[in-house]
Amino acid sequence: MGEKQIESDGELSNYNYDWMLEPGGIERIAGYADGIGPWFGMLAPIEEGQLQITDLVQRAHRQHLQVHPYTFRADPDQIPAEIGSFEQLLHIAVQRIGVDGLFTDHPDKALAYISRMTEPETKHSGSPAQVPLDNEQVTGP
Repeated sequence: MGEKQIESDGELSNYNYDWMLEPGGIERIAGYADGIGPWFGMLAPIEEGQLQITDLVQRAHRQHLQVHPYTFRADPDQIPAEIGSFEQLLHIAVQRIGVDGLFTDHPDKALAYISRMTEPETKHSGSPAQVPLDNEQVTGP
């Protein structure tokens, strides 16, 4: 990830945030914070070509923490092939994982997606759990 570096024995190395995934990590954060801002890969890593949704959001919510992952980019080279599109990435984060907010370099696209999700059901061709993405229907959670 490389967002934060720490010095150890005169050497700089990337800070390891994996401690928050360990038992007691989220509870520790809940003692001093109102939310977490994990990298999206901590919520839904891709393992052996398959998206694996973790329980990090549910664990954070049980501790009354908001979850705002980062950084959602629409650039094709920033979207894993297993996900396919920016809208699919948003769908996974918002509908399947249940994040409370997100950091993005494309707020216009994220707001357009959220606006479509909050339109009255009569304007949708399907149920509210169905989201049109790239000319196909993707069924929600």
